Amino acid sequence: MKIGVDSSILIAAVHANHPLHKPSSRWLDQAFGDYEVTVAHHSILESYAVLTRLPGSYRLTPVEAQTVLAGTLRK
Repeated sequence: MKIGVDSSILIAAVHANHPLHKPSSRWLDQAFGDYEVTVAHHSILESYAVLTRLPGSYRLTPVEAQTVLAGTLRK
């Protein structure tokens, strides 16, 4: 079965300070093992845009955002 993942799951799963990081990360890891996960290009771009524009200390640098997204999605 195919499952589509959007930016709301990606952002929570990759940002350690997100309030729903742990459950989102666990869910995404399990989904990669159990299903064919599909992520649209625009969801990756939107996730990158949000992660690099968060307020204050929550903001990731462009390199950090690219690293966490690529590390998560290249599994």
